[in-house]
Amino acid sequence: MSKLRVILVIIGIFLLALALVPFLVHGNQFRPSLEEKASVALGRKVTLGNLKLSVFSRSLAAEDLSIGDDPKFGPSPFLTAKSIKIGVELLPLIFSKTINVTGIAIQNPQVILIRSATGQWNYSSLGGSPDKADPIQVPASGKLSNSSSSTANLLIKRLELKDGELNIGSTNSQKRTTYDHVNVLASDVSVISRFPVVVAADLPDGGKFKLKGDVGPVDRTNSSLTPVSAKLNVSSLNLASTGFLDPSLGLEGFLDLDETLDAQNGEAETRGSARLSKALLIAGGTPATEPVVVDFSTKYDLRKNTGVLNVSTLKIGDAAAHLNGTYQVGEDTVLNFKLDGENMPAKDLESFLPAFGIHLPKGVKLQGGTLNANLDFTGPTNKLVIAGAVGIFGGRLSGFDFGSKMSAISSLPGTAVKELQIERLETHVRMVPDGLKADHFIVVIPLLGSLVGGGSIDPRSNLDFKVTATLTNTSPTDGNPVSIDLSGTYQMGNENPLLNLKITGQKLPIDELQTRMTAAGIKLPHGAVLKGGTLDVALMISGTVKNLTVTGPIEVNNIREIGFDLGSRIRGVAALSGIKTGDTATIANLQATLQITNDGTHVDELYARIPAIGVITGSGTVSPKSDLDFALNVKVTGAQGIGKIGAGLLTKLNDSTGSGESGTEGQGVPMLVTGTTTDPIITADVHGIFDRRRKAILDRFGKKK
Repeated sequence: MSKLRVILVIIGIFLLALALVPFLVHGNQFRPSLEEKASVALGRKVTLGNLKLSVFSRSLAAEDLSIGDDPKFGPSPFLTAKSIKIGVELLPLIFSKTINVTGIAIQNPQVILIRSATGQWNYSSLGGSPDKADPIQVPASGKLSNSSSSTANLLIKRLELKDGELNIGSTNSQKRTTYDHVNVLASDVSVISRFPVVVAADLPDGGKFKLKGDVGPVDRTNSSLTPVSAKLNVSSLNLASTGFLDPSLGLEGFLDLDETLDAQNGEAETRGSARLSKALLIAGGTPATEPVVVDFSTKYDLRKNTGVLNVSTLKIGDAAAHLNGTYQVGEDTVLNFKLDGENMPAKDLESFLPAFGIHLPKGVKLQGGTLNANLDFTGPTNKLVIAGAVGIFGGRLSGFDFGSKMSAISSLPGTAVKELQIERLETHVRMVPDGLKADHFIVVIPLLGSLVGGGSIDPRSNLDFKVTATLTNTSPTDGNPVSIDLSGTYQMGNENPLLNLKITGQKLPIDELQTRMTAAGIKLPHGAVLKGGTLDVALMISGTVKNLTVTGPIEVNNIREIGFDLGSRIRGVAALSGIKTGDTATIANLQATLQITNDGTHVDELYARIPAIGVITGSGTVSPKSDLDFALNVKVTGAQGIGKIGAGLLTKLNDSTGSGESGTEGQGVPMLVTGTTTDPIITADVHGIFDRRRKAILDRFGKKK
């Protein structure tokens, strides 16, 4: 019992002694020594706040910590923290005032990493003097000098940075990228040996970063050359938040990265896989729905800040291409890459087109075919220029009923086809962050012909282009091709895009346009065909796809209408039966101004010279159902015999119905055209002549009906 009492007394005295130690041993007396040792070890000025000794946690706790930066990067501190705990061996501290550091834990540190225009980081001089540090040399005697020995023999069992904030920027910009919840854990830390380290951080916009591996021994001439062997994992890193892409243009892309890093002797080698999802690389585009995956390997010169991308594989779906080149890291990361892809499945690349501002109409799918690309990637990543040749061969556009979307030209052959074959599409592209330009553009579509020209896409998704359309296979005889100039703008990126186009063509051969005449709202009567002659057009197409307006003049010269007896179709007065055209009518000249909308076609300023009949003028409409409503005047010159007398009489009657006002003389025979375009009804408006005649007589005598 007495022994137990003695033991308890001894324990009580020991606990009392421990409790009195903080009062007997003042922590601040060790501050100069700690600051000096830390400053020597880091090559930076280290300042500690008020120190307190905690016996039970065997540590010295400081209220503030500041580690100076390399003077070449400015006066601001490299690291600051509100609290730091320094683990120490307690007995040497108490009895001999010797500090043996066992661990360091820095709570909520704020670290600033700055890169110069030459690519040098402000942490490069850590471990040496700010200006020039000498490597630790072991003398011939085998003993280290006091200062070198102190640093070399320093072994920290556990070094920890908890819940820190990392700010990364450059000397030429005040902008900083912030990474939160940074945690660093290293054990057995020594400047002369390798030691394990784990780094984890939260990236902007919810991403994660983790590095796990071995570091050391520390290169005291340039700590950025310190050997590292580690595995790196990055998830959901928004490249716009890092400055890798220009966020002011709305560009973005999320990177997932798994790589192994092996750095030694001033050279770093990496291997791994990078996955870029939701990429948006050109202003006005939309994020790609399919990710890009690159299996890569690189070599990087840590001294020159230059690297080589070995031949790597870039994949989008099953489409694979080879990517290689060089890069340089400085104020910006500058690339000089080449991409070569041959016979890549075009359908797998469709989902990535929106990233470059290329939008297919809603419901359209790029099916089948292959794509070849030979592209150069040059310049800073945030102002990257992508230029080179691109070609699609044997592709198909399916799922888009062009005619149903553009009812104003729904009768154009080919517009109702729901799968459009593309024999060949080739162009030279130049893509920059604020737009895309395509030169030497050529597309061959067997159903329609070919397009040759160029254009551009601006940040508002407006397509501005100028091409020449060469229509082939335009007649059963497969005659000469027809060339039409097409230019204007097309606003992409929505279901109902806005168009502003101009179509011009001179002396287009009618024989080659038979199947496409309905593009101008023209449908021929049953059994009728056109032969010979030419067509001139200058049409403007404007409005949204669902509400287009087509306006402009057309002119036809020296054509023959075969298979329709125009003279025999004229009704209303037997005397006009003297007009005979037979089943072939020659149209020497026909001019009109068209306005085509979803409500139908308006024909104004109509003028036609048909030798067998005479000169026809007037105006009218064609409804969406092809119903005709025209009011014409015919100066009959082709009637003979009684028919000529009858036509002359009706002309006189019609001319005399006016009041003598200018423009009423020589109107000719009034005609009404009704029915449909395929079955027109042509009637001499005798009733109208007599109504106007009676009104003129009544007006002359001052009577109003």
